Amino acid sequence: MRIGELAALAGVTTRTVRHYHHLGLLPEPARRANGYREYGLRDAVALARVRRLTELGLSLEEVRDVLAAPGPDAGRELCEVLAELDADLARQEEALRGRRARVRELLELAERGELPAEGPVSAELAALFGEMARAGARLPGPEPAMAAKERELLALLETAPDGAGRELVAALGGAGGDPAAMDRMYRVYALLDELSEADVDDPRVARAARAAAGEAARAVAAAVPLPVRRLVAHEVRVVASLVQWAARRPHGVGSGDRAVPYAGGQAALVYGLLFAAVVETAVLAVLPAEWPVVHAAVLVLDVWGVALVLGFHAACAARPHVVGADGSLRVRYGALVDVAVPAGSVTAVRVEHRFPPGRTVEVSGGVLDLAVGGRTTVTVELGAPVEVVRPLGGRERARVLRLYADDPRAAGAALRGHVVDGAAGRAGPERG
Repeated sequence: MRIGELAALAGVTTRTVRHYHHLGLLPEPARRANGYREYGLRDAVALARVRRLTELGLSLEEVRDVLAAPGPDAGRELCEVLAELDADLARQEEALRGRRARVRELLELAERGELPAEGPVSAELAALFGEMARAGARLPGPEPAMAAKERELLALLETAPDGAGRELVAALGGAGGDPAAMDRMYRVYALLDELSEADVDDPRVARAARAAAGEAARAVAAAVPLPVRRLVAHEVRVVASLVQWAARRPHGVGSGDRAVPYAGGQAALVYGLLFAAVVETAVLAVLPAEWPVVHAAVLVLDVWGVALVLGFHAACAARPHVVGADGSLRVRYGALVDVAVPAGSVTAVRVEHRFPPGRTVEVSGGVLDLAVGGRTTVTVELGAPVEVVRPLGGRERARVLRLYADDPRAAGAALRGHVVDGAAGRAGPERG
């Protein structure tokens, strides 16, 4: 057979046959005296096999590897390639199912007349746009132009490759489910439309800014998880404690109250950590930086770490335990824990040194341990349990409070003065 006859038999073109010769997929037969190649049955079988493998989805390189494997290895090579091909086809099939499901969702939206003009967009963004449209319909007059621009911007941001746009849409989804919030947003949009050509000193500009800021704050509060808000609030209290500590103004100590310091029990450890952190930061600051951006980021984190260590100790120093003039008690640990004990609740006080095995703040079996330097020095028993709020919002109840005081005897004496009537005999002895 000549090349044209071979190609016709296998259902390919002569150009394909020559390409297979060039890649080594099909051995090139010897030429006859007239210069033409002479193909036989074996060549036709080999060409048909190459075509079947390519029709399965194998690349030409994979076909070459399969054909090049000798003897029994050829079967193993083909089996491995087919397994990879099967896995790839399964992934493509799954992707196609997802695309079809998305197309069906869009068709359903279109049939209901809810397909946004900015579509196609994600289901989450389409739902948000639907809430925006319903909010706009509740207002008199046409939709504010600012609302339309916002939708266009959100549709654009959602396509951002880093996923930030999708995170923003997810955060705004909470506001979209609140009709009252959407109504407020649309009133702000309408006001911004009115002020598009207003002078800077127009009093309505200031009112619009306040309204927009208030709505943004509410949206952020709704979107940010409660534990994150609590952590941010804790860091704010830590920074405030630095100011109070520097000004020597203890927090929550009123006229006639008795402050019970406890920060001395950890001072040596904290100052040691602070010294190590400062040395590390100073060394990092003078070292040459091969990557300036990374060097600057790590340096900022180190400085922030130094500030947090100092702020942690400042919070403990500026927020002591407080024995109130009215007999109330506040048991605290820096900016992390603040337990309020009402007046008349203390039934027994003991000065005793304990070394609880748990964490610094531990509530177990109705007993609160607030260890400083791994120990407590004063035990307070109450007539009724009080609520203990953990740093991330968890709530427990405790009837026995074990705390640390720099001067446990003075703390015990101050507390015994407020033991409820009839319980004075329960004030325990001091234990070394």
